[in-house]
Amino acid sequence: MGCRKRNIRKDDIEAEVLQTLRDFLTHPELLADIAAWAADYYKNELGGSSCIGSLRTELKETETALSNILKAIEAGIFNDMTQNRMLELQSRQETLAQSILIEEANAELFEDEGTFEEYLCRYANANLCDEETRTRFLSISLTESMYSMIESS
Repeated sequence: MGCRKRNIRKDDIEAEVLQTLRDFLTHPELLADIAAWAADYYKNELGGSSCIGSLRTELKETETALSNILKAIEAGIFNDMTQNRMLELQSRQETLAQSILIEEANAELFEDEGTFEEYLCRYANANLCDEETRTRFLSISLTESMYSMIESS
C-alpha cells in the first residue's frame, strides 16, 4: 500500500501561497500583526544585527590578508599560488562586503514594526505574476516563518 496523496506542482503551491500572502497583506490589521511579529521575530530569534559584527571582523581579516599578499608581490614574490590566493581573497572581500550591506539593510528593515509594514505594503499591490518580483518577495528572510504564522491563523 503506497502513498495515496497526489503530486502537486510547485507552481500551484507557490500560487496558493502567494495568494494567501496577498490576502493577508491587503488587510491592514493582519498586515500590522505580521509586521509586529516579524520585527519581534527578527530581534529575538535572529539576534538583530549580531552577525554584522562577525562579518566585519572577517572582512577586516580578509583585507589584512590581501594587504600581506600585496606586500609579498611588492617584495618580488609573485607566482601562481600568490595570484590564486589574491583572487580568492578579492572574491571573498566582495562577498563579505555584499553580505554586510544585505545584513545592514535587513537590520534597518526589521528595526521596527512600521518600517517592515511599509516594506510589506509595497508587495500588497505588486505584480506577483512577474517572476523577478515574485522571487524577491519569496526570498524575504522571514517568508518561511510567515508561512508557519499563516498556517496557525
